[in-house]
Amino acid sequence: MDPREAAGPMDISELIDLQVACLAGGFVIQVDDARTVRQAQALGAVGALLLPNPSGDLRATVRAIARVLTIHPVLSVGAGSAWESLCREELGHTAPQAFLLGQPEAKRGRHYWPTLLSKADLETVLTHETSLAVVDPALLPEVNRIRLDRHLTCLIFGLASDIGQARRAVAASVDGLLLGFLPTSDQVETLARALLSGQPALEKHLGRRLLGVLALQGDYHLQAEVLRRALKQTAHPLAAQIEVGLVRSVADAEACDALIMPGGWSNLQTHLLDLTGLADHLVSRRRTGTPILAICAGMVLAASRPGQHCEDRRLLGLIDLAVDNNQMSGLRRLQTGSGDTCELLFSNAPTARDLAVDVEVLGTSEGGEIVAARQDRVFVAAYHKGGDIHRRFIDHCLNYWGAF
Repeated sequence: MDPREAAGPMDISELIDLQVACLAGGFVIQVDDARTVRQAQALGAVGALLLPNPSGDLRATVRAIARVLTIHPVLSVGAGSAWESLCREELGHTAPQAFLLGQPEAKRGRHYWPTLLSKADLETVLTHETSLAVVDPALLPEVNRIRLDRHLTCLIFGLASDIGQARRAVAASVDGLLLGFLPTSDQVETLARALLSGQPALEKHLGRRLLGVLALQGDYHLQAEVLRRALKQTAHPLAAQIEVGLVRSVADAEACDALIMPGGWSNLQTHLLDLTGLADHLVSRRRTGTPILAICAGMVLAASRPGQHCEDRRLLGLIDLAVDNNQMSGLRRLQTGSGDTCELLFSNAPTARDLAVDVEVLGTSEGGEIVAARQDRVFVAAYHKGGDIHRRFIDHCLNYWGAF
């Protein structure tokens, strides 16, 4: 079965929301032909922007985008109909779901990313629910003010046609960038550093334990929310003393008592972990017994041995197993280590195999694939929420810390 094809019926909006949550900290890059699709993938792009009339062959460009599991197609208005017809012709039901980019005249559903270029656009889109909006840098201060005042959870990507605009967008605080040009690897590194350095340092309060979610790229907002919810549901007396924060540097991580590696783009996260020094820090913390939870892309990077689709990833060896990336999407039935069953949503999820003898299986899919496991104080899961992995991890942390 193609990894993009769901095994059972599901609410497609849930999958879309999960995929969008995983875009945070990423770059969508404009592509014109199959060559630039490959270049965007090598740069760690989370999405490929296709215009109505690319300079290269449209059919070859569509085919190249559709066959890259790690890039979401983003279509400007006018490219959507060409994409749909060519995908049906070339790929049938295995074509990936695309996002439509355009002006916010009306509500168009969760696949639609409005582009805000004026104050009128801003007022229009804020009357509707949207999971991600693309914003002209000049509007970003006002957008961020309104997002804060209204407690909006949508991601904001800055729109940039050149490196100067991209730098201005980052300086105004964004969750990611939509680049109307093909950047160099040095430019991507500069922008990535700026995105991370523009965030406040993590503070630990006296007498508190801190769960730190790595916030370099991916669904770190979702993981922080799921952890906070799980903490509220536990009756352990120490639970009220635990806080959840976002980690963007080694200094942030050093303040944390446990670390969480979120889902997202494992190829881009590999680069960012090396860029910030957090890759070596995670390995060191593993040796000293810090509890670590790795989700989806984090599970890939936490593994010891690469399997399928793990090229250009630095595996950190935090847990003694092999991992195959991009193995399943959609709704799957999960059996937990305690014997309970539930249906969970997966998105290009990894599976584990070749486990060391002391690695405990904590979850298997209906087909028998291993999707959650534990070794010592390291937990991994291929799914982002649901099941019992977050509760298990928090219970482990509480019991471990309560022993001192």
